[in-house]
Amino acid sequence: LHDMPPFTPDPKALPMAVFFPQGREAHGEYVVRQFHVVMSQNRWPIQLRVVQSQAYDPEQLYGVPFTIGDSCRAAGARVALVLGPNPGSGLAGREVELQHAVQHLLEGIDLRVGWISFLRIRENGPYFRAGLDLFTVFRSQG
Repeated sequence: LHDMPPFTPDPKALPMAVFFPQGREAHGEYVVRQFHVVMSQNRWPIQLRVVQSQAYDPEQLYGVPFTIGDSCRAAGARVALVLGPNPGSGLAGREVELQHAVQHLLEGIDLRVGWISFLRIRENGPYFRAGLDLFTVFRSQG
């Protein structure tokens, strides 16, 4: 364990929202745990607190980015960690389009997003890239 834990109840920590496909709550929890592991392994000095954890409908083509944006805003999140749609769902074949729409929408309201593709959930690379995005936000806070 490190002096500055990645996840904390400290109200000064960077507020993060987590999103995952409906029916995949266990995968959502796994993503949060794995993100914590990668952050700890890399000793990133980012303190996060999860302020929202929510499922989205992986069959709904157009509403998901707006749902994620509204939820982030309502929860006061500064960053979002999103698990992409599960294989076989309506959005699975349009993940790149969905990811782009979510990133574009969240950046428009000054939020950063880390994206974990469902097919790459067990790889460390996507968590590392998401952490780099969050580190950018952390450093910009001053």
